[in-house]
Amino acid sequence: MSKLTRGHGGRCSKALPLIVMLASLIAGAPSHAKAPSFKWEKIHLRYMRPSQVFASLGLDHTVRYGHTRGDGKAGTDPNFPAGMTDIVPYDADKTLIIRGTPEGCAKFRQTVLAADVAPPRWRIEAELFRVRNNQPESVARETLDSVTPDKLQKLMFNVDGLDRDYQLHLHASADGSIDIAYQYSMQLPPSPIAPDASDTHPAPGVFVPAQIWSASSTQITRLGETRLFDDLASQRQVAGRTPDGDPANGVQVLGDDYRLQLTILPATEAPAPGAAIPIPTPER
Repeated sequence: MSKLTRGHGGRCSKALPLIVMLASLIAGAPSHAKAPSFKWEKIHLRYMRPSQVFASLGLDHTVRYGHTRGDGKAGTDPNFPAGMTDIVPYDADKTLIIRGTPEGCAKFRQTVLAADVAPPRWRIEAELFRVRNNQPESVARETLDSVTPDKLQKLMFNVDGLDRDYQLHLHASADGSIDIAYQYSMQLPPSPIAPDASDTHPAPGVFVPAQIWSASSTQITRLGETRLFDDLASQRQVAGRTPDGDPANGVQVLGDDYRLQLTILPATEAPAPGAAIPIPTPER
């Protein structure tokens, strides 16, 4: 027997297994890490709609019932902002309702504020050309100022007593380009109605031209560039008729052929209230 065992009557040797057992239990005990704390917040937006910011941040691909779910909700989305669990756009009061860790909410709030900027304002300079014998002739001009993206704009020209209407829808892309969706109003002649044989005294009919809008066409432009839109005269053609009223082989164009030229420029900024505006000195 060892000296240690003899001196203590075997008590030390009996205590060793107990110490080893306690150490193993402590080492194998599950660690209870502190669960992260989550909080709800509302982020009020100033310029953009919450759904616009929501889409611009790439969150709309996970939309379910009006909101997205991130970490810990139906799996982890690698594209979802870190530290966030829920993001809900609420356009009614221009807020984003979010839930996440304090650090995640603070970082996401800074991202949202950086995206919530005033929309650009443009000036549209439009010139209408009438084409006769393949020769364009400028017949009218119009300017729209303080135009913002994603709002329907209307241009109206009066040419020889007749109105020509156009609709424009401008969209700003992330690369700085501008998409112009364009439509023009077509006036179609009234179709004659065949008289009823049983009606011996038909009432005089008053026919008015029907107005329909052309199919939308889109061009991509940038500030300062000029784009020319064709009114597509072929869509305004109908079968011609001989003087006897029989169908002819040719076609007749309803009205003249037009081209619309558009240039998008930065909007003219209005002077600030109370600002001094210099008056040019007349030349002597």
